[in-house]
Amino acid sequence: MLTEALLEVAYRTRLQNRGVPTNTREALIRYLLYGIPPGHFLEAVLANDLTEAARRCDPENEPHLVNYVRFLYAHAPALAWGTPARVWTWMDAHAQIRAEAGERQ
Repeated sequence: MLTEALLEVAYRTRLQNRGVPTNTREALIRYLLYGIPPGHFLEAVLANDLTEAARRCDPENEPHLVNYVRFLYAHAPALAWGTPARVWTWMDAHAQIRAEAGERQ
């Protein structure tokens, strides 16, 4: 779909411009576009759980925690992040969409 392709390019560019490390960009894009669980570290970031994010981050991501927040605040849908409930709802809603699309094929 064209809209998803354009969003993907926009997210990729904005993540790079915000200084988000390359090793997590694709997982974050898959989460935002398709609700695919991004892994424990990114899930903590998305849920706005600083303690858990700091505990789970690797040395490459540690100095960039603020970059994730700046990207999310400026570019991510508000319903996709900010609380654990929003993150779970985002993933559940997209899983349902994927399941329905699979049934139609």
